[in-house]
Amino acid sequence: MKHRLLIACLVLPTYLCAATFDWQDKPEANHEMAFRLYVPDSISKVRSVIALVPGLNGDGRGMVTEPAWQALAERTQSALIGCSMRGDTGGVYYEAEKWSGKVFLEALDKFAAESKHPEIEDAPLAFWGHSAGGQFNFNFANWKPERTAAFVANKGAYYGDTIRPATRKVPALWILGEKDTEIRVKNITAKYEDGRKSGALWALVPEPNEGHGGGRSRDIGIVFIEEVLSSRIDSQGKLQPANPAEGWLGDLKTKSVEKVAGGDADVKDRSWLPGEATAKLWVDVVSGTPASP
Repeated sequence: MKHRLLIACLVLPTYLCAATFDWQDKPEANHEMAFRLYVPDSISKVRSVIALVPGLNGDGRGMVTEPAWQALAERTQSALIGCSMRGDTGGVYYEAEKWSGKVFLEALDKFAAESKHPEIEDAPLAFWGHSAGGQFNFNFANWKPERTAAFVANKGAYYGDTIRPATRKVPALWILGEKDTEIRVKNITAKYEDGRKSGALWALVPEPNEGHGGGRSRDIGIVFIEEVLSSRIDSQGKLQPANPAEGWLGDLKTKSVEKVAGGDADVKDRSWLPGEATAKLWVDVVSGTPASP
């Protein structure tokens, strides 16, 4: 069989029941693509899909079982999709526009049918990823900005050269570890600055005393995704343009934030943040404040 689909019902401490679905594309050359969908049982209609993409050649399917992501799915009426991607024939898999993005969308089509949630096929997408996962996220957003509500590019190194104008309108976090490799710090900073100087709705999040590990990227990623989804998806489940004037600006020199006032949303030397909760957590993260228990 070309594809394999499994359905399971999990009994979880927080929620009564949730459905999971697995789909794996038939390997071609050295390509291996597998995905797991998680849909909280309380959801009658999926408003968005949150994609969780691990580092290089990692398997992120288990991430959909993490309570923090499941709670976010419940609050935002979203499905989660955990990704396992490998392959570099015809383009490395994190170059989403070359082939892997199409397989990702095919997985959504399969899940839409099997889960009895047809809205998943066209639902707005939000992405969180680590290292190569963040690279995939940016490249997917740059390929399909009209489908992407938000993305988190976290401690990756290699991104496409061209930023499409529509991609600059997609809110994003660019997260780096200040003790990570020089090329990662340099490339993430350069990509953020390249977009921000043209008005991209992006924020740079340097984590002090952090190398290539996860740090607090999941913490701020969850808050960021929730704020963006709440502001960009209308009552009909349609993706709306982000409003720069509703955001906050973060100053890395003073490690402070302030609400956007007047026409200063595109101040080039400050990060754009979608709301107060993300802005306050941004201050904690860039200041090196430990997470609360």
